[in-house]
Amino acid sequence: MDTGGTFTDFVARVGPRIVTLKLPSTPAAPERAVLEGLRRLGAARGSRVRHGSTVATNTLLERKGARVVFVTNAGFEDLIEIGRQDRPDLYALAPRRPEPLVPPARRVGIEQRSGPRGERWRSPTRAETGRMMRRVRSLKPEAIAVGLLHSYARGAPEAALGAELGRGCRGVPLTLSSALCPEVREFERFTTTVANAYLMPRVSTYLRALAAGSQAGLEIVLSHGGAAPPAAAAREPVRQLLSGPAAGLEAAAQVARRCRP
Repeated sequence: MDTGGTFTDFVARVGPRIVTLKLPSTPAAPERAVLEGLRRLGAARGSRVRHGSTVATNTLLERKGARVVFVTNAGFEDLIEIGRQDRPDLYALAPRRPEPLVPPARRVGIEQRSGPRGERWRSPTRAETGRMMRRVRSLKPEAIAVGLLHSYARGAPEAALGAELGRGCRGVPLTLSSALCPEVREFERFTTTVANAYLMPRVSTYLRALAAGSQAGLEIVLSHGGAAPPAAAAREPVRQLLSGPAAGLEAAAQVARRCRP
């Protein structure tokens, strides 16, 4: 099944038959249309359901995600906005760039540095960590993203910050760049981490509602066409940004294979 902004589509194998169903989507609560379709098709415990969704995509495009606070190295708070020289309009004299998902007021720096091989150059003091925590709490985050320089080589500093933030901001979802995307190049890693935090509250709420409303075995289709269980998919919603198209292509391919003379 694939839920979009207008319609929610289902392709099911019922015995030897291929059955299709199209329902109007319910954007305020997308799970309602999905659960209604599963009910009509008779999905029950033991049914294997592969679900593609545009919930993450639409949340990002419509800018309806969470209020994110980004924690990074002091002096590098603006890296997610500076970006790289690459730009779509190379010769535009007055280029217009999209607003970053986290504005400057919600970027918090902390005195920490690691070397490119993960070597420890400077760790934050207890007082500095305390100031960072007070600043983050004052911003009332709905989600927190943590990205430190060179954490692809050693994720321990981010893990330590994450533990502090978890204790000080209980219940607020947290994304660590070293866990989500431990790759070189800070701009790509940081923006991916911020996008994941931005999507997490809405997508996780949706997936929890789906899992609670159906006994079927849900598999959430990811952007590359693979799948993950709802709990894992809820932790990394940024991997679902092309989930809907991936599910549509997979369903079309399956129908074509089964309908081949």
